[in-house]
Parts: sequence; structure tokens; C-alpha cells
Amino acid sequence: IEADRRGHGGAIIWVPEAEQEAASKWISPNYILSGVVEGAPLAGDLCDMENARESAEVNIKRGTPGANPRVVEETILECKRKIIEHIELMAQMIRVDGALCVSDRLRPLSFGSVLVARPWRGSAVFGPVGESGSPEDVDLKRYGTRHNSAVNFIGRRPSCVAFVLSQDGPIAGLTGKDRNVVYWW
Repeated sequence: IEADRRGHGGAIIWVPEAEQEAASKWISPNYILSGVVEGAPLAGDLCDMENARESAEVNIKRGTPGANPRVVEETILECKRKIIEHIELMAQMIRVDGALCVSDRLRPLSFGSVLVARPWRGSAVFGPVGESGSPEDVDLKRYGTRHNSAVNFIGRRPSCVAFVLSQDGPIAGLTGKDRNVVYWW
């Protein structure tokens, strides 16, 4: 959403840890990242601090000792700042032509990456269910390289997820149903 708000198209490929080696066959990275912070622990820290805040509030009401609410609030704000910085970093990487590849722990793996999967012969369908109540095929001829490359990639690696940000349309989420069908939301 942050990248879309910036008004620039792009693609994000979410690659589960167990898939990274196999998926690399279909990704040609321009900029490989190492030592970048994972986003998942940042979110976990925020959840922990939100729980600590609730405990501190309960302790105050009961008059029992516990964590200092002011310190907890400051820590929550610091966690939120780190999450925002992480999101803004990824949004900047999406602006570079090519795809941003991220791990399932929200660690950027590469950006400016070209998806090199051969044309996939399965079908892309809206949904799981289209407006008619049954799956409707996506006419890929109506879409550009970014969308078609993402469909080809997800068709080859159905356990990955792609988000395609169009400059002039909605964000598309793509995931594999099986080896023959890619869902398009």
C-alpha cells in the first residue's frame, strides 16, 4: 500500500524460505541484499509491547507493581518507528524497475529483479470465484509485462505469492491454486 501510495508501479514476490533455492531459477536479481533486517520480528516486538501495555494497565488498576507504562509507551513508539522505516525502505526498492523479492519473514532478498519464468500454459482466474459465482479466466492480453511475468512466475512456483502494483489500476495479488491454476485477486 505504501508503494502504491507513492504512485509508481512495481512487483513484490513473497518467497517462503523453503522455496528460495528453487525460485531462484526463475529470478534474475539486479541487486542482492544481505544483512537486511527482517520485518516479522519487528511486528512480533510490537505485539509483545502491546501485550505489556495491557498488563501494565491491569497492574495499575489493581495497584500491583509492574512495567512502567511510560517506558512501555516509548518502546511501542520505537517499535512502530522501526516498522515504518522497514516499510518505507521496501517501498523505495519497489520503485526500481523489476521485482522486489522478500522472504516469508519480510526480509528483502533482492530488488530490481527480473522474473525469467518461461511462458506458463495454465490458466489465471479471478478469485477463487468470479462475479458469476464460478471462476472467470483473466484475459492476460489486457495486461502488461509486469502482470504476465508475475503470472508466469507463480505458475512455475505456486507456493510463492506476487503482488503487482499497476500505475493505473488496482493492486493484484497472485497465488497458485495448483500446477494448472493461478488465482488473481
